[in-house]
Amino acid sequence: MAIEINPKSANKSPFLVNILFYLSIILLLSVIFSYFILDRFQKSASEKIRQFEAKISSEKTQEWLSLEQELKTKKKKIDDFSVLIGEHKLPSKFLAFSEGTFAETKNFGNLIHPKVQVLNFSLDIKNSKVKISGLTENFITLEQQYLIFQSEPLIKEANLSNISIGKEGKINFSFELLFDPSVLK
Repeated sequence: MAIEINPKSANKSPFLVNILFYLSIILLLSVIFSYFILDRFQKSASEKIRQFEAKISSEKTQEWLSLEQELKTKKKKIDDFSVLIGEHKLPSKFLAFSEGTFAETKNFGNLIHPKVQVLNFSLDIKNSKVKISGLTENFITLEQQYLIFQSEPLIKEANLSNISIGKEGKINFSFELLFDPSVLK
């Protein structure tokens, strides 16, 4: 029995794989080459920018520098003033609010019931509070006044205190109202 050896030829890689291999090597070399070229351009551009900045700063006159400093000072003053104006509250806006809020929607014409006499009024702008001391004929009117305050959306809280019956049978009372700070802006 004779054994025959047939030499097998080596498997050749497909033509397309060879082309892709060489293309990828060319692409890799071009990326590396491009990196060094772009790095050189960037360094050159940075140097030119530094030169231009040095030229600009050397050509600034003393008058130009003083004008620039003056403008910075005025800008700071304007910015400080803007902050102050933004935080400023106007008490007169509360009075307009209290007079006109109910004019269109309620029969009362304002926040105070027609049968309520206001004796004392103090406005605490910082805490957005109003203290009202008043006098009315009966508890029904006092309850109606309380409901008026409760129904106003810009009044966050209404506290009734110091209720007493005075001379001539009239009711003395005090309200402390906590209102929305947007009323004053």
